[in-house]
Amino acid sequence: MNLVELEILFDDEDMSIDGHSKDQLYKKYGIFLTDFHTNTLIQRGKKVIFNTNKSTHYLFKGKFQGFEHLVKRENKYNNKRQYDRD
Repeated sequence: MNLVELEILFDDEDMSIDGHSKDQLYKKYGIFLTDFHTNTLIQRGKKVIFNTNKSTHYLFKGKFQGFEHLVKRENKYNNKRQYDRD
C-alpha cells in the first residue's frame, strides 16, 4: 500500500476533536505491522528497523514502541513526545 492509498484513513471528516478513534488506531497499527513487521521495508538499500519493545503508554499498551513513536510528536513547549491528535 502506498501513501496515496492510506489517505482514506486520514479523512478529516472521520476525525473528532479528541483525535483518532480506537478503530482508526487499530487500522493504522495493522498497516504498520504489515509494512514494518511482516514485510521488510528497504530504504536506500538498507533494512528499516524499529523499536520492538512493547509500549506501556495507556493508548498504545502492548503495541510496539516504534508505532507509538510514529503517531506521537515532540511538544515544542516541554520537549516531551505526545500523542499527535492531528
